[in-house]
Amino acid sequence: MATGCLHLGPEDFLFPEEIAEIQSLRARISGMRQTSGVEHFESGRRAFGRGELGLAYGHWTRSAALIPDWHMPYIELANLHPLYDRDSGAALAAIRKAVDLFPESPRNRFLLGVALTHEGRTEEAEKAFLKAIELRPDYVEPHHRLANFYRSGGREVDAIREYEWILKQQSANASLLAILAALYEKTGRMNDAEAALKRLLSMSRDAAYAFYKLGLFYQRTNRPADAEKAFLRAESLKPAGQKRKMRPLPPSKR
Repeated sequence: MATGCLHLGPEDFLFPEEIAEIQSLRARISGMRQTSGVEHFESGRRAFGRGELGLAYGHWTRSAALIPDWHMPYIELANLHPLYDRDSGAALAAIRKAVDLFPESPRNRFLLGVALTHEGRTEEAEKAFLKAIELRPDYVEPHHRLANFYRSGGREVDAIREYEWILKQQSANASLLAILAALYEKTGRMNDAEAALKRLLSMSRDAAYAFYKLGLFYQRTNRPADAEKAFLRAESLKPAGQKRKMRPLPPSKR
């Protein structure tokens, strides 16, 4: 009599047709779970659209449980947490899970950067935004985040690089051009600053303010005659004493 433990497989006690039937049943169950997971995902989106955040949370949590290797429910949960329970830690954990499941997604990397920024983890956020750009070089949103991040952190040269790239994609964006003009001036690139301000004259919805802005630049850079010309031009376009509302900035360092 043989001793020891017998390790039997299905083929040892099931007929071939029974094995095939079980495999078919498993496939149907898996398909049902997938279908149900997608249904919960879509139901979560509809609930969110109605403002039913708790219901949306329940649907997306169930969707993630039914399709554990699908990154989309985790993205929705990451976006939901700040609104639903203000749990930034849970939001960060959800988007990290999405990145783990689909690391090649530029959007996942971008959203990870946003979540890390909210947590004050700026170095990690920068890496996430840079990775998003590496995966999709024409992805504008991470460039915007990096530009603002560098500008607020005093990294003007890096900020200029990012804003210049964005302006190439959005050549009619007057706000970006105004920011670039200020950064050029701050970093001593006076010719570039003047050129940007002159370009702004044809882009601004209020040309008078654009001339005031150019005049103030000339005033700060000790060019009183040019400043006066710009101010007179502004007054001719809107002679309502707008100049007095503009606060002169400190002189630029040349």
